[in-house]
Amino acid sequence: GISSNDEMQLSLDPDSSPLVNTRWERVVDDAFTTLFVVELMLRVLGIRSEFFKEADWQWNVFDVLVIGMALVEILLRATGISGGVVFVLRVVKVFRALRLLRVIRFVRHVNVLHAMSLAIANCSMMLVWAVAFLVLLVFLFSIMLIDAASQYISEHGQNAEHLDALQAFYGTLSMTMLTLFMSLTGGVDWWDVVQPLLEISAGYCIVFILFQIIGALAVLNVINATFVNDAMESARKNPDLRIHREMEDMKFMLQRLTALFQDLDAACS
Repeated sequence: GISSNDEMQLSLDPDSSPLVNTRWERVVDDAFTTLFVVELMLRVLGIRSEFFKEADWQWNVFDVLVIGMALVEILLRATGISGGVVFVLRVVKVFRALRLLRVIRFVRHVNVLHAMSLAIANCSMMLVWAVAFLVLLVFLFSIMLIDAASQYISEHGQNAEHLDALQAFYGTLSMTMLTLFMSLTGGVDWWDVVQPLLEISAGYCIVFILFQIIGALAVLNVINATFVNDAMESARKNPDLRIHREMEDMKFMLQRLTALFQDLDAACS
């Protein structure tokens, strides 16, 4: 992240000096890469043929790919970068950033993060269908609004009021969909979007408000409720989290019983 920031600053101002010494960054990065290589070799020597057969074999393959890309980057940097390998180097940098995903392997040891990651993973298909439904809703209303805008511009030509706003917000179908999505999620002010529609007809303003009612009050709330319900259900059914909850309940009961017996002992004495 620091090296990417420095590269951006140098791209914007080639005469400026990087915030962090590039050589020092490379030394630290190479040191971490060396540690990862040693750790991977020790794991391979420890479990041998089970490296690609154990329960977490997918993570092992991921580690091999990430470390391999890191070694490729070191090799390219050592041999010199030519124009033909710039794209390869960019791909390598992306894989280097993916090393942060290794942290996910240890999420299961932190119950709160484990519950969150489990909920997100179990809601992936629900997310796909929610996005598909939202895109369909935006698409249907976009067709109505872009037809109104195109007809209005055709009738009034270049003398149409708010022509620039109509072209900016409703110039193409994709731009109209983006406008509706931004208005639904707070990316653009309602008045900026509705004002050109008022010049066309108040009816299209009602159409826009109807879209907001359906999208914000119905669709998004239903999606949120569904996600919360699925997340709670997945956390409730997970055996690790269930055992943790039972242990916490048992610990709480033991504390209550201990306090109760201490009070009884003090009262009797």
